[in-house]
Amino acid sequence: AAALGWHDQVMVTATRLGLFRDHDVLFPRPYAELALPAAKAADIPANWLYGVMRRESAFKPDATSSAGAIGLLQMLPGTAAMTAKAADKPVPTAEELKDPSINLPLGALHLRELLDKSDGRWPLTLAAYNAGFRAMSRWRPPSTMDADIWIENIPFNETRSYVQRILFHVGVYQWLATQKPVRPNSWLKPVEPTPAAAP
Repeated sequence: AAALGWHDQVMVTATRLGLFRDHDVLFPRPYAELALPAAKAADIPANWLYGVMRRESAFKPDATSSAGAIGLLQMLPGTAAMTAKAADKPVPTAEELKDPSINLPLGALHLRELLDKSDGRWPLTLAAYNAGFRAMSRWRPPSTMDADIWIENIPFNETRSYVQRILFHVGVYQWLATQKPVRPNSWLKPVEPTPAAAP
């Protein structure tokens, strides 16, 4: 399945069989010819793009969620349209979002937008990507809090698990790339309250 590029089937089968140690197979880097330029253009590390892609679609380009999110980075058509307009790109149709050459650049740019709006903090960015920026903003603490504590207190189970899993995925990708222990301190800067609105 891995050799054929059926990465979603690899993950399903490995989970059923309890096989979790073949990291090269379980954490592939498909679509590198598109993902790496997309990450570079959006100025985000490729490991983060791959971490999100793995969690969102298991690398299945035509994946469609019950909420209508589409493609490798599970973009909602409305979000894709806003991101495309902001980047002066053509607005894609829902069917076009199944094309990795369209989905990956737009998804990477949307991650960059959220990262910029989230004070450069990846846990906040991931929570916003999953649940929406407004929801993430409501969950920010009333006073500065350690990131790991904030993550553990995200009130939506799905979003809490989503953030935790992608942080793990990124750690594995970084370890596979460098073969060095991963020190995620720079990913876990304290989470600050939502900035006060300008008067």
